[in-house]
Amino acid sequence: MCKDTKNNWELVFYHLGRTEGIDIVKIENYTIKIKNVLYNRWDYLKGMAWHLLHPKYILSLLKLRKADYFLDISGGDSYSDIYGKDRFYGLDSAKKLFRWYKVKQLMLPQTVGPFFDNKVKDKAIYSIDNTDCVLTRDRKSYDFVINNCKNKNVSELIDVAFFMPYKMKAFSDSCINVGLNISALLWYGGYTRNNQFNLSVNYPE
Repeated sequence: MCKDTKNNWELVFYHLGRTEGIDIVKIENYTIKIKNVLYNRWDYLKGMAWHLLHPKYILSLLKLRKADYFLDISGGDSYSDIYGKDRFYGLDSAKKLFRWYKVKQLMLPQTVGPFFDNKVKDKAIYSIDNTDCVLTRDRKSYDFVINNCKNKNVSELIDVAFFMPYKMKAFSDSCINVGLNISALLWYGGYTRNNQFNLSVNYPE
């Protein structure tokens, strides 16, 4: 929820996850309340049965009918099957839900693909074609949408991380400064813990 009393409007934000409650986020002069709602994949037989045993998740799904827009970032890099089909289907199920609710959808800047399984690729294309606006964060993703999808309302931007606030840190000029970004997923061998992505080297070494 974000109020602007001067212009008389109010925004209410919902976040899909595994917890409930309200988070407070302060951005410049705005204080934003984010309502966390319970969400789990629902669009298959086992998922439907699971929801019947956990009715509070059904109530959360009903809350989402109030939304006017669905802003979808898919983890930034997860609208693909490189992390496994289950992760893709979990993300795609939210798109299905908001299509069902007839809520306008916007794909925030993200990577689209690659897709190695044709069934996954077809489902991705269908969801993209039923999205009101697609924003990608790289040229390959933009080209994928242009070359494979009927939806041409697509633009290439940069990653949202570049808009996040940060504090400048000064480093010594008397030595070489090196930053390492370690991937925990690769470090532990993927979700299977057994070199899921077939690396030809020992990543921790």
